[in-house]
Amino acid sequence: MKKKFLAVLLAGMMVGALAACGGTAEVTEEPPIPVEEEIEEEEPVEEEEPEEQQMLSPDHVNDIPEGVWLYKKGHNYWVVTEGLFWHLVNEYGETAVEGTLYAEDEDTFSVYDEDGELYTTFTITEDGELFDEIYMEEYFPVGHLPEKFPAELADEIGFNDIAGEWIYQEQDTENYENYNDVAFIQIRQDGTYTIRFYDDDTETEGVIIIELDEYPDGTAVPIYSFFAGGNNYWAGCYTGEREEDIIYFGNGGSERLVPAEGQG
Repeated sequence: MKKKFLAVLLAGMMVGALAACGGTAEVTEEPPIPVEEEIEEEEPVEEEEPEEQQMLSPDHVNDIPEGVWLYKKGHNYWVVTEGLFWHLVNEYGETAVEGTLYAEDEDTFSVYDEDGELYTTFTITEDGELFDEIYMEEYFPVGHLPEKFPAELADEIGFNDIAGEWIYQEQDTENYENYNDVAFIQIRQDGTYTIRFYDDDTETEGVIIIELDEYPDGTAVPIYSFFAGGNNYWAGCYTGEREEDIIYFGNGGSERLVPAEGQG
């Protein structure tokens, strides 16, 4: 009896040992720990704001000659340069475009419109004229003398002797000794003028060009040629010539300018 009980006990101990060694037991594995990947965030790209048009200082335009420049192919419009500013005048004497100037160098400057956009670029030629690089047009300065005029006298001719306020008169066809007031005219030192006619109170802008009145013997005398509304010539008189402060022009002195004496 004791032997049988001992055999059973040994058999049970063997089974327990096999179970402890994993002979028939299930093995459970722990789940893997997830690895977090580091993702680099892209920095947002900032849009570049357009540069604002900077105010131009007078230093930029020291080399730009001031004055009035006429379109060379015809006097239908002209350019006025004054300090930082410029404007283009059409054939009706109205400002068509205006803006600012920026000197690129002593012979080239850019022209910006009132919105700060580049309008064109001018270069100053060897003859002292303006050449429009975009529109391929040439302008010459009002008040310049033709090349054939003696250079030593060129500096003596200008608009100072005619600048001022005047009454434009026309000769009375019934009595030649009398003159009738026709218009008030203001002439500026840059060769531009404004004329206001009394009959309908209209105003017209114009320019005066210094030209040469040539004679058959080859001599020439400088004259002021008045243009209004673009290329419409309407009068002319000799430079520096007047009688008792009255400037005569026209055929036989049929028109004249007399001092306005505050009638502007």
